[in-house]
Amino acid sequence: MQRRYQIYIPEAKNSFQAEWAEIRTQIAGAVGNGYLFVKLNIFISVTNVDEYKRYKSLIELDLQSIFNHHLPALSITSHAPEEGFSVAVEAAHYSSGEYKVTYHSYNETPYVLVQSKYGNELWAGGLGISEPKIDTADAARHAFEKVVLILTKEGFEMDHIVRQWNYVGDILKIENGFQNYQVFNEIRNEYYHQYRHLPGYPAATGIGMKLDGVLIDFCAVKPSDKVQIQAVDNPKQVNPYAYNQQVLKGQIFEGKVKKQAPQFERAKLIANCLYSSLFISGTASIIGQETIGKGDIEQQTRTTIENIKILSDKAHISALNRQSENLPVEYSVVRVYIKNLADFPVVKEICAQFYGDVPILYIEADICRDDLLVEIEAEMISA
Repeated sequence: MQRRYQIYIPEAKNSFQAEWAEIRTQIAGAVGNGYLFVKLNIFISVTNVDEYKRYKSLIELDLQSIFNHHLPALSITSHAPEEGFSVAVEAAHYSSGEYKVTYHSYNETPYVLVQSKYGNELWAGGLGISEPKIDTADAARHAFEKVVLILTKEGFEMDHIVRQWNYVGDILKIENGFQNYQVFNEIRNEYYHQYRHLPGYPAATGIGMKLDGVLIDFCAVKPSDKVQIQAVDNPKQVNPYAYNQQVLKGQIFEGKVKKQAPQFERAKLIANCLYSSLFISGTASIIGQETIGKGDIEQQTRTTIENIKILSDKAHISALNRQSENLPVEYSVVRVYIKNLADFPVVKEICAQFYGDVPILYIEADICRDDLLVEIEAEMISA
C-alpha cells in the first residue's frame, strides 16, 4: 500500500471555528479507522498575523488531542481555500503494516519518520517564521536552519530532500530593488551550496502566501540499493536552474556577479522493486523559459496540464525507471494555486475534465511570476 491523500473541505461556508470543527471531526474519524498520517497541509484564510496565530493555536491544540501528542508533520499557511471557505486540509497518510510510522518533535516542531524494507522517509512542515514586515532573507535563513537541524538530528542530509515546498510572503513584492522570490532564491543557494554535495535538486514549489515570512515543508528519502531517485525533465521547458538573467527579477545581490536561478527539478521519481512515485513540482504555463498565454487563464491552465502530462508520460518515465516494473500511472493528489478568485470556475472546470475523481485542492495564491495566473503540482503513484 502506497501513500494516499484525503482532502477535507467543509460542506458549507461558516465561521472559521465551525468549519474547523467539521474538518477536525473528519480527521479524528480517519485516525480511528487506522490511517497513519504523515503530513497535514492546512490552508487558512486570514486577514492579519494575530488572526493567523489565534487560528493556528486552536488547530494545534485540537490536533494534539486527536493524535494523543503524536502529531504528523504540520504545515499551516495563510492561503484562502476555494469557494470562500476559511479552512481546508490536504492530508497524506499510510494505512498498511508494511510501514513503521513514528512521530517526533524538535523544538516543538513535529516531524515524521516512515521506515520500511524499501527505504526510509522523513517528513517535516511549517519550518520558518511568519511575522509582519520580517525581512525575507532573515526569514529564509531561519527556515533553512530548522531544515538543517531536523535533517541532522535524524541522520539525513540536504541531498536526501526529494520534495520541497517553499511559501514566501508577498512573493512578487520588490522592495529597495530586490524581489522577495529572488531573495529567497539567493538564500536557498547559500544553503544548497553549503549542505548539498550531489548533482541535482529536489522537486519543489515556490508560491506566495498572504502573510510575510518564509515557511518550508519537505520530504527526504534516504537512498539505498533498493531505492532509485531520479530527476525528470520536460524537454519543452528550460530547467529552472538554467534560466537566464532576463527571466529573473530585481537587483543582483551585493557581492554576487549575477542573480541566482531557482534550484529545483521539474519532477522527481522515487522507485523501489514494488512501488514508484513521481513528485511533480509546481508547474506553470512556461515553454522554454517564457510565459505562454499572458492574460489568458484558459490557455495557461491547458498549457500547464500539458506540461504535467509530458513529465508523467509512460515512455519518458520508463526510460528512467530501471528499479521497478510498476510505473507511476495514477494521480494520488493534485494541488492548484490560482492567482485571481474570478478565475476559479474556469480552472476548476478544465481540471475536472482531466483529473476527474483525483483528490484535488484549489487555493488562492500569487504565483512566482507576475504574468502567471495558475500553477499546478501533483503526485503520481504506481497501481
